[in-house]
Amino acid sequence: MGDNCQEIAITILGTKYHLKTDMDRERLVNLSEHVGNEMVEIRRKASDMPVAKIAVLAALRIAEELFDERKQNEHLKKQVTKELEKFRSDLMRPLV
Repeated sequence: MGDNCQEIAITILGTKYHLKTDMDRERLVNLSEHVGNEMVEIRRKASDMPVAKIAVLAALRIAEELFDERKQNEHLKKQVTKELEKFRSDLMRPLV
């Protein structure tokens, strides 16, 4: 953690957490809301499930989102690289 460490209180699924972090407060609140929303959605479908299991399932859902986004990002990078190579090739062709 950096020198700008601060304590930020967040609430997820009714439990308050006090975190020491150098992360931007708004970003941490947004992240905690995302986690909380995932947990609420899971709890809605299985109200008798223990909170720890809900947290693990939410973490798995969020990890899946991350992996899907990374895969999409990698695909887009490859497309851009391919288009740039084509563009460079076109630029190098002599004008007739």
